[in-house]
Amino acid sequence: MSQLSIVKDQLLSKGINHFVVLSSSGQVVEYSGDFEIKEKQVLAYAIIQQCSALFAKGESMKRVTMKFDDVLYVATTVQDSAMVYGVVAKPALASSLIPPSMSTTAYALVANERQYPLQVGKNVVGRSSVPVEGVSFINLESPLAAISRMQAFVDIGANGDAWISDCNSTNGTFLSIRPGPGIRLEANRYYQLSPGCRIVFGDVVCTFETLSEALQAPEHPEHPLTSLSLPTRKTESLGVIDAFTDSAAKTTPLRHPSKQANAHRSNVPYLDESGSLSREPAALRETVSTTKKAPRRERREPTAPSPPLKRTKVESAAPSSSLKVETAATAKATTAARAHAARPHVCLTGMDSDERAAVTKRVRELKGRVVDDITKANLLVVAAPPVRTPKFIVAVARGIPVVSVDYICNRRAALDDARHHIVGLKTDQHTYTAAELKKVIYRKDASPLLQGVSFNIAALSTKTKSVAAEIISSSGERW
Repeated sequence: MSQLSIVKDQLLSKGINHFVVLSSSGQVVEYSGDFEIKEKQVLAYAIIQQCSALFAKGESMKRVTMKFDDVLYVATTVQDSAMVYGVVAKPALASSLIPPSMSTTAYALVANERQYPLQVGKNVVGRSSVPVEGVSFINLESPLAAISRMQAFVDIGANGDAWISDCNSTNGTFLSIRPGPGIRLEANRYYQLSPGCRIVFGDVVCTFETLSEALQAPEHPEHPLTSLSLPTRKTESLGVIDAFTDSAAKTTPLRHPSKQANAHRSNVPYLDESGSLSREPAALRETVSTTKKAPRRERREPTAPSPPLKRTKVESAAPSSSLKVETAATAKATTAARAHAARPHVCLTGMDSDERAAVTKRVRELKGRVVDDITKANLLVVAAPPVRTPKFIVAVARGIPVVSVDYICNRRAALDDARHHIVGLKTDQHTYTAAELKKVIYRKDASPLLQGVSFNIAALSTKTKSVAAEIISSSGERW
């Protein structure tokens, strides 16, 4: 088999039908039937420099300059010290030149009687107020704003195969074949889809369905050129996947907040989610250390008066008055805690509708009630495995126990002490054990964790800012 055939097979096996094959010296060796290229007008240098090409679509000629950033995929082969490259343009460049390839089987996500057609190749499901250039993006309307900016990938192969992968979303993606809660997808792992599957993206329930015929006018203008035959194991480091990731990152630039906020970006979204979940994880341990710095302690530490000065009666009475106030507040808090223990006020986060219904029923059996406002709750129930959400962060900051569904949904007549059932939290960057979170939640200082700390969130986007403000204010401070 010739090296040219190897390259063509590599491209065709990945569903790439529109391509240009170049030698390492930049000479055109082969091109697909959709292109007519003037050989002398193509210059390529191992695809790390600019490539100028003349494309033909029908009788209308269009000249484009292809740069390194325009390249979506490169297939290479080496034989007898010679190298051949198969170069494919990104959808943003190629969509204006190439008619979209239609699959023999057309699929769509259906939510609330609305169809979201899926294109051959990679489809990104998430939440975005603006179009994402070069990507087939499905913007789902989330009633509770529980969908991440990049929630999941749905890949449609040229052969009709369909795959789904969760993008490490905050509230998770769930998949089931029969009615019921189904399973939560492990992040960055691909699962095969079949028509009729029920998919829950955050709080939006969709069904994966086959359309009667291919859509001629799809809802999304951009058309990915590739479709991958992906395995049901961890994602391989394929160039096309990296290219899509880089493209998405470039089209949605991250905004860095002021240094006063002491926040760092990562791959685990939460601030751009829930109206909200961006890629901004504030490590709980760092937050604890930050919020327990000088501002509050300096107020609490008594300053020794100068020996020559005499304190007035008001000054002399202040310490005892303060002590009485603190004692009364402590007693009041203890009484309130006992009252809450008798009637749990439960807030829920990170779970699907079926789990939510089961927990709600159990809470009512315990003579408690479910509240949506975390500041009015004395217990936060999370799905398994726990994921970091704004409510999770606020609960820890306010000293509200965070427990699993199993703590609530049991056959006992009354609830045990929640301190023995605190959950742990694992993210890509940090692992917070149950003991660490318990220490923060049941700290001696019962005041909200962010009290005394100011934040500047002016640099955040509008959507992110609203959620950041909610987290900060709910945790005891202003912004």
